[in-house]
Amino acid sequence: PMPVKVHAAVLAAHSEIMLRLVKASETLGTTMPFFKKNAPPEIQLTRLAVEGATSMLEGSTSSIELDGWLRKSVVPEIKKLGTSILIVETSTVAAALDSDRDPKHYIRRVLAEHGIVTQFIMHEVPDPAKPKPKKESRDFKALNTVTEAIRLTGYFPTAFIKAKNIPTGTTILSIRLDRINEKGDMIYLPVITRSVADTQKCEVYWFVKNDPSRGQWYPLTEGIAAIHATPSLINPEAINKLVTWSMLVAADEADTPLIVCLDSNLRTFYRGLKDSPDNGLPPVPANAAVVRIRVDNDIAQMSGNHSEHPTQPQYIGQKIGVFQSLRSPAVYYFV
Repeated sequence: PMPVKVHAAVLAAHSEIMLRLVKASETLGTTMPFFKKNAPPEIQLTRLAVEGATSMLEGSTSSIELDGWLRKSVVPEIKKLGTSILIVETSTVAAALDSDRDPKHYIRRVLAEHGIVTQFIMHEVPDPAKPKPKKESRDFKALNTVTEAIRLTGYFPTAFIKAKNIPTGTTILSIRLDRINEKGDMIYLPVITRSVADTQKCEVYWFVKNDPSRGQWYPLTEGIAAIHATPSLINPEAINKLVTWSMLVAADEADTPLIVCLDSNLRTFYRGLKDSPDNGLPPVPANAAVVRIRVDNDIAQMSGNHSEHPTQPQYIGQKIGVFQSLRSPAVYYFV
């Protein structure tokens, strides 16, 4: 097969950032466990030649100046390269600002309006007063940044796993609800994705651009940009609409098998997903299998495998499987 190439632009005030990213992209296959087994794509990185990056990225200018710089200088340069992925340098100076002055959020939103998705990497200045840390040969921050940039292109090096008993062509629709607590307000962000088992493609469901009365499935990169370009907060009514609309067009083809994975955080809006008995579920299509997923610190952890150690709890090790609770036979743990 033809080698896969991905191209990302880099917006950096310091050349050291570019050196770190190039080294990371060249060593992914030998340093990251996942890419040791699955060959990474060929990664092309291009640094944008734009003036004024230092002051803009540190947040020492007004948002009006930053906006003009992004639209007039940065966006045209990225468009020339024909990529939708931008790795952006950030600094401890910017991170120390109040959230409304930190340029990261603004940069992400303005670029997303132009269909460009962003991944940030910190430029770290060593503190001469602190002892030098033991040199770690691998630059994990740069390696993770490059890995995330690959993911943002929508390229997945391996197919989504299909268990033996899952029919070919099964669509997996997942709805996750992020809860962000900001200044006392709870902001909800629904992330609705779908993929077909045993394929390498993932799509995102979001509002049609400039039309909050309709939704659509986007390729991954475009979907992430559409989410980041949305300036207004998502209210419960909008979440309900998005979830309902996505269910109406859950699969690309009618009458194909469907698994719907629902985040337990959705219980705020759909009471039937609570731990205790209640009513109200999203309008899941008939005949779909539903999986409720709960991942948080309040879940009772398994104390052991009674089949192997009936007298006392013991660490179960790296065993993947479905376990049935002895105390409550209706409760199953997938580990």
